[in-house]
Amino acid sequence: MMRSIVLIGIATILLALLASSAFAGGAVQAHTWKYIISPAEGSLEIRSPSVGVGSDGKIWVAYVDGSDTYNINVTWYDGTQWHSKNIMRATMSTTGSGAGYRMISMSVVNNEPHVFYYTEDSNKVNGYLNHTYYDGSEWHTEIVWQGSLVSNTGTTAPPLIAKYYDGTFYILFQVCCLNITQNPEDALYLITGTTGHWTSPQIVIKESGSHGLYGDLAVYNSTKVGILIYDMFSSSSNKIYYLKYTEFNGVTFSPVENFSSSDDDYVAKLAFNSTGVPHVYDEYQYNSQNSYVAQWVRNKNGTWTRTYIDTRDNNPGGPIYATTSLDGTITLAYNIDGQSGIQFAQQTATGWDIETLSDPLSGNAFAHLASIAFDSSGNIYVAYMNWDSTKSRGDTSHIVIATTNSTVPELSDWAMAFAFTMIAGVAILRKL
Repeated sequence: MMRSIVLIGIATILLALLASSAFAGGAVQAHTWKYIISPAEGSLEIRSPSVGVGSDGKIWVAYVDGSDTYNINVTWYDGTQWHSKNIMRATMSTTGSGAGYRMISMSVVNNEPHVFYYTEDSNKVNGYLNHTYYDGSEWHTEIVWQGSLVSNTGTTAPPLIAKYYDGTFYILFQVCCLNITQNPEDALYLITGTTGHWTSPQIVIKESGSHGLYGDLAVYNSTKVGILIYDMFSSSSNKIYYLKYTEFNGVTFSPVENFSSSDDDYVAKLAFNSTGVPHVYDEYQYNSQNSYVAQWVRNKNGTWTRTYIDTRDNNPGGPIYATTSLDGTITLAYNIDGQSGIQFAQQTATGWDIETLSDPLSGNAFAHLASIAFDSSGNIYVAYMNWDSTKSRGDTSHIVIATTNSTVPELSDWAMAFAFTMIAGVAILRKL
């Protein structure tokens, strides 16, 4: 009996030591992080993980499984266990009715998840902007917008950004290939409203010829909705990427400002600070060999100032995720070339606090497949894709959630409890 107790005690101590060091982050951490590996996984890249947290503490993650069927799934943690729900299943390769080029967006409102995503019919003629939500007992789906467009490449494409503020959703999305048989046009549309009550789409910008329009959206208040436009222009010799900005006051758009151009090819992100000043973040090509994480800030006179917040090489780090915390602090997630894990940065009065979030599967963690959310207590939740350790495209990918919420059990806690149970069981069997 005494021998069994000693074995259990030693095993528990060893497991605790392993757990405390298993998911170490950067050298200097501004936060204490716990890491959850959710049940979400895919045989290819998991696309567009979108995380949200309700006031009831439930953690919701919507994502696209990058397998051949491009399933859109929602998984959530209720404080005790994980649950999963498939909300859209289609086969891109055979019917074309896929997950809108793998772009989705989710907001958690009044403890209910609201997921927005694209589908298109099998002939790729009609595109649909869909809204699926859970009311606490049932799942519902409605069509927010339907476009009857002629296209050889699909009627809708990224971006799809949905933000919620004070009873209203603001949805930015792209419609491509208008008038494809004559003069192809791309357009960014904005739709506002709520469940069952949506406005007609308003055109933010439209370009004809060799333009590809992407963008981002941030809401400061109901009369100050910022829209970042990322205009990819292709000529016979090269591609130029223009950054443009406009604001929606609830009725009309301000004149479009063109404030930057470069040879970089990653989509930028937009966030407001606590006083409503728009900030834009991107991987900016500093020279022919290096790309840095750059920040543009709009000045009072309408001009923009660029600075660099991280001069480690970001190429080919990919796009940056940007958002604003409950107290108005701008928060970023991004990759640095050759660095394990992803970078988490928060703006301070004197600069930036930058720390490394772990790569718990010892594979590749990707910030451009990431999102950030905050709960009502200010705890941070960063969801990002993580390959298995062999880092191969054929391996399983997972969604990792890094959180500062100390009450959420991480993988090591569950593993420790399971291992303790197993060891205790072995010890009892040996005694018997």
